Amino acid sequence: MKDIGKARFIIFLLGLFLTVSVFFIALLPVNSHELLKAQPKTTLPEGVHIPININTAHKETLCLLDGIWNTTADNIITYREEHGGFKTIEEIKNVRRIGENTFEKIKNYICVD
Repeated sequence: MKDIGKARFIIFLLGLFLTVSVFFIALLPVNSHELLKAQPKTTLPEGVHIPININTAHKETLCLLDGIWNTTADNIITYREEHGGFKTIEEIKNVRRIGENTFEKIKNYICVD
C-alpha cells in the first residue's frame, strides 16, 4: 500500500513539474528579430526619419527596413561607395541580396535625395 502512495506522489510531482515547465516556456521571449518583424515599426530611433535616404543612412538605420539585415546593409553601403551613390530607388535592386520582393517591402520607405 505504501508503494502505491509513493507512486501517486511521484506522478503528482512529475505532473506539477511538467505544468510549471510549460508555463515558464510560454513566458520565454521568442527570437527578438522575429518579434520586431511581427510588430509594426511605429516608433523610430531619434534622428531617423521616413523615407530613409539610402545614399546617406548608416548601417543601423538601414537595418530598420523590413528584410534588410546586417550583411545586406553592408552590401548597400559597399554598392553606393563603389558606384557614387544611388540615382534612383530602383537601383537598390542591383545590390546583392535585394530582389523584387524586398524592394516591394521597402520602396515606400526609402529615397535617394
